Amino acid sequence: LTNPTTLNIIPSSSVNFFATVTGNNQEHGFKRVKDIINANRTNGIFRTSSYTLVVMISNGDDTEVTQSIGGYQVPDPIRMQSYKTLFEQYTKRYADTQSAATSSSLLKSLQFRFLSVVPHTQCLEGSKANQFYKEMSNLLYNYSLANDQNGRSTPDSYDMCSGAYSSLFSSVNASIQQFIVAHKYDHWLITNNSSALIDVNNIQVSKISPTGSVSQLSSSTTNGFQYIGSQTNKNTRYEPTPGEPATGLMIRLYGNARVQYPECVVIKTSTPIEYFGYIVIAQQPIESSIVVRVRGQVISQGGANGWEYVGFREMSNIKVPGPNGELDTPEVKKTGYFIKLNGT
Repeated sequence: LTNPTTLNIIPSSSVNFFATVTGNNQEHGFKRVKDIINANRTNGIFRTSSYTLVVMISNGDDTEVTQSIGGYQVPDPIRMQSYKTLFEQYTKRYADTQSAATSSSLLKSLQFRFLSVVPHTQCLEGSKANQFYKEMSNLLYNYSLANDQNGRSTPDSYDMCSGAYSSLFSSVNASIQQFIVAHKYDHWLITNNSSALIDVNNIQVSKISPTGSVSQLSSSTTNGFQYIGSQTNKNTRYEPTPGEPATGLMIRLYGNARVQYPECVVIKTSTPIEYFGYIVIAQQPIESSIVVRVRGQVISQGGANGWEYVGFREMSNIKVPGPNGELDTPEVKKTGYFIKLNGT
């Protein structure tokens, strides 16, 4: 099984969160979205060309996009537009309008969505009818050119005052499912460690259906898989978009072995068998005192299947070619006093 340490799993300790709440009836929700994304661009959390889904839960509203006129707080359309433009700049649609030099540093999200769970009316004590989060949900939904909200009057915004609390987040989850349910994959990552050693003759691939049934895939370009080795920035999807590019060791899926979400693939493999032809001792031994055992069995000195003392060597490879053509690379070099193992 692929070593879990080679997978792109980000520990919670690596996440850079936003500043502590300060109160004072100030709520800078949009700024917090910006801050948490920008603070986590280099640690693997917000990956280039992936989907970025913001879920904003609040019984209030953003106060930074308002202004005081005559002692009253009224909307500030300039600040609202500024945040809308900022969030649009996280998208691939925006990046495609920029020069290659500028685009290379952008997030390029295939979908950047702002899902808000807020009061649509003043139904809760201490709350007010939300305006700005709900409006941003609608603006970014339209900018994304999405069509998965089935004509809802408040796309990507969900009413905290609906009373259907038990199903409120089910609706949010259902919306997220709509983004990805049509995704189809014809490439699958084994490990994002491109230099990992795996036994390419012992790759086991299982396809798992939404109901949990498992089918084994064979190594074949007809309704099976093919190991294609190390790939760099390889798109893994073929519909409806190319998908987030991946780098690492990969297989390609063919025919009905290809995957449509929520199907998935589980890949098991092992490290290749390696053959070693030398034992290395750090200190110079008395040759007559040497006893060699392999798996507990004493091996005689000399002969086609025995051992011989060859003395000091500096930075020499202790691996040898295997009987079935296994390579003696990558090399394992040692320095010391060498005993050579012959034959079996």
